[in-house]
Order: sequence, then C-alpha cells, then structure tokens
Amino acid sequence: MSARGFTLIELLVAMTLLLLLASAAMQAVPAARDAFARIPAELETEQRARVAMESMSQVVRMAIAPVVGDAHSLTVVIGVAGGGAGIVASHADVSAALILTAPGCPALRDVCGFTGGAWAVVQDAWGAFDVFSVAATTTATRSVTPSRALSKVYAAGATVTAADRYTFRLAMQTDGTESLVRETAAGAVQPVVDFVGALTVAVQDDIVRVSIRVDPEPGERVPSRIYRTAVRVRSAS
Repeated sequence: MSARGFTLIELLVAMTLLLLLASAAMQAVPAARDAFARIPAELETEQRARVAMESMSQVVRMAIAPVVGDAHSLTVVIGVAGGGAGIVASHADVSAALILTAPGCPALRDVCGFTGGAWAVVQDAWGAFDVFSVAATTTATRSVTPSRALSKVYAAGATVTAADRYTFRLAMQTDGTESLVRETAAGAVQPVVDFVGALTVAVQDDIVRVSIRVDPEPGERVPSRIYRTAVRVRSAS
C-alpha cells in the first residue's frame, strides 16, 4: 500500500476475497436452515416412537394370557382390577355355561364378581384361552354364560378372570396416512400415535419383539425410521 491508499490490484484482491467469503456464507445458510428445521422434526419422530412403544410395552407386561402377534397386529389380554374371578367346576359343551366352584369365588355381586355385559377370559393350564363377554349369570348354580360358543370345553380347574382384550393395529386415516390404534374387546378404537407406517410383532416363549416404522409428517424433510423393542411377559416368567 502506498502513502496515497490502496492500489487497484489490492482493491480487486480484497473484493474477490469478500465475494468468496460471502458466497461461502450464502451456501451455508440453506444447510443451516434445513438442519434447524430438521431437528424438531426428528425429535417429534422419536417422541411418537417412544409413545407407541411404551403403550404396547405396558400392556404386554400386564398380560394374563398368551400374547398374539403377527405382521399386522399385537393382541394382549389383561386383567381388570377389582373384577370377577373363579375356578371352573364343570363345562358341559362349548355353548354351555361355565359352572364355577365355591372355593375361590369372591363374595362380590352376581356370580364371583361377574355381571352381564362384562368381559372375561377363561384359560387352562395348557395355555388355551377364550375371551368372551358375559351374556348372563345364575347365582343359584354359580354359572357364567358366555355370549358365544367357546373354542373348546374347559376342564375343571381352568380359571375365569375379569379381563379386557387390547389389539394394537394400524388404521388408515382420511389423509392417506396410517396411525397406530388400540381396539378393546368391546370394539372401541382408541388412537395412540399418528404416522406409523408399519407394525411387526414376533412372539417367542415369553419375549415379545415389536418393530414399527414411524413416518414423517407431510412436508417434513426427515426420513422414515424403524424402531424396535423387546418386552418380557411378566405373567409368563
């Protein structure tokens, strides 16, 4: 630099450097903006996965009958606190009433705590079970009549417990996306988490392995992600 100021060459060099720095900064802005927008979307995806997995895991841990799962659903039978309980004394036919024993029959309303319209599960020592709604009860004979024919005749000693059945499955929404829902034995459908595009369940012994795919909301620039968990059935341990 001379005493009079910058030379033309020095000014050109300085302007070139400034342009290069400005260009580099401008190129970094979209990437930074995308990252800033992507982080909340990724956190939201992880939160949806966490809610879905925890909802299913809690129910699996409460199972009182074998858990059933496949590539499309997870079905779990759970007990109902304060509900009926009894032991089968006799069962003549798949369409007949279940006659319960006096021992093991709690002193609750109707027959061993069972009332018409309630849901129950009958299961034997070999793992066979049926979930049914109670059509009627008869106090004099301690009988509980299922609303439908059962899958087999249950021998004396099988247990009958107040229960509900939860089935987790995917349901198509009006916008074309799928959501994870929970359906009760009575047919009530309860939403759990939106934007779940796949559900796979594998049951081996007392371990239930669940895999789900969580999809981004429309317009979000994040990929779909697979989440997995394994849950031990406490009642089977």
